[in-house]
Amino acid sequence: LSKTRGEEIIITPFAGWDAKMWGIEKMITLAERLNKNRVVNFVVEKNKLEKLYLIDLRVRGIKVTELDHISEYEHLLKNAALLIGNDTGPIYIARYYGIPTIAIFGPTNPDYCRHNGDEHIMIYKVLDCSPVDEQYCKFDAGRTCPHRNCLQTITVDEVEQKAMSILEKQS
Repeated sequence: LSKTRGEEIIITPFAGWDAKMWGIEKMITLAERLNKNRVVNFVVEKNKLEKLYLIDLRVRGIKVTELDHISEYEHLLKNAALLIGNDTGPIYIARYYGIPTIAIFGPTNPDYCRHNGDEHIMIYKVLDCSPVDEQYCKFDAGRTCPHRNCLQTITVDEVEQKAMSILEKQS
């Protein structure tokens, strides 16, 4: 994979389990905003995205790519300027290939996978229930959390601003 950066913004909305996901509606809103100036590629596992969301994204003019396997990300990264997602595998694949990333963390501790550099941003909120010395929060990594405020309090504006700061540096 070449070090030359592409133009697409890849957004990957899913994670290993639901409690780690920022939310499909927020991801779609972010995609729509960023799609005004760049091509956004909403990348999902095949048959995982509900048909209504798939149709909605296409109506909004947002590119959707459905993958059979995580190994297919390597090919997509050739066109990537930035990858945005939850704390999940594609973030780490993009980092490995030198693609800037924005990782959204909730019930997991970002210190367990911190990457240095201005082009690898981790967004998270520290709450009284956030993991400090542990890898996961006290609510079984969010699975039994009564509120999920660690993710709910992260705004689309906040993620969009971080994305724009990375993209502006590339121009």
